[in-house]
Amino acid sequence: MLNENDLMRLRNRADELEQRALRGGLRLGSDIDGVICNHYQRLISVLIEEKIDCVFPDHWTLMDSMQSIAAPPNVWQRLRDDKEFWIGMEVIEFLPFVPELYCTSRGFANAQEITRQWMVEKTIPLAPIHCIGDREGNRANKVPLLWAYDIDIFVEDDPKQWAEINRSGILCVSIDRPWNKSFDAGPFRIARLSEISLDSRGSFIIEVIREIEEQTTQAA
Repeated sequence: MLNENDLMRLRNRADELEQRALRGGLRLGSDIDGVICNHYQRLISVLIEEKIDCVFPDHWTLMDSMQSIAAPPNVWQRLRDDKEFWIGMEVIEFLPFVPELYCTSRGFANAQEITRQWMVEKTIPLAPIHCIGDREGNRANKVPLLWAYDIDIFVEDDPKQWAEINRSGILCVSIDRPWNKSFDAGPFRIARLSEISLDSRGSFIIEVIREIEEQTTQAA
């Protein structure tokens, strides 16, 4: 969860965001894996097809990396640079808007090129793709890049990234997924990407701002 200072930091940008929303000028960004790309299901399918002995989490409440599925290390080392593994992923949900950028923790070989090819094949709206992770699947700080793009709203499924981005003063919403249901995102959680579609951005941001105002008032 966010603390009082985090909420106040977001509240300080509220008027600016509301005006942008009403003018239809909000700048949106999105993560890829877990938001529009079903990377977990793809990995599970490969492990089952190849009859690889591994342990799947009983409850999808933690998300540290694909390695949380506890596949043997050599399997992940082989798959991370396998182009067909990434190209074969399915879409969870299509974005109802064209983002200013995609920012992902992907760090495998030729990640940007392969990700773009996957988007073209799946008819995902194209935008600049930034793959900022490393080959081990470790996450990098997305905040500097999001500020450089002047992003108003970013869509994320990872609770750690969500908190880090919101604490920077950029509004980050958590898309509801099986692995983050136990995470309390408050008014920043959305069930479907369509909740921040082109037609609903203004009402969405105003509703979230009101929730922030209520929380900051209660905290005071």
